[in-house]
Amino acid sequence: MKTKTEPVTLSTLGELKAAGYRIVGHCKHPYCGVGRTMKLDELIDRLGPDYVVINETRIARNFLCQSPQCEHAQRGQRGGSITLHPPT
Repeated sequence: MKTKTEPVTLSTLGELKAAGYRIVGHCKHPYCGVGRTMKLDELIDRLGPDYVVINETRIARNFLCQSPQCEHAQRGQRGGSITLHPPT
């Protein structure tokens, strides 16, 4: 007998942390695309645990690439995208 599973909804930084998710930021420079895992605790300290990440633009807009070869990093330009990664 199959049991029906309720869909899981995670929308805030606090919910993502509790569920073991990671947030990865990606550089927006067309020839870079380097990604790095962002520190969820620091984001929560800065934005609060109730900060909604669905259709989020603030974190992505302020992402700073750490690659020394990236032109955006060399110029100090910010911006990118984020992806949510479930626990593995």
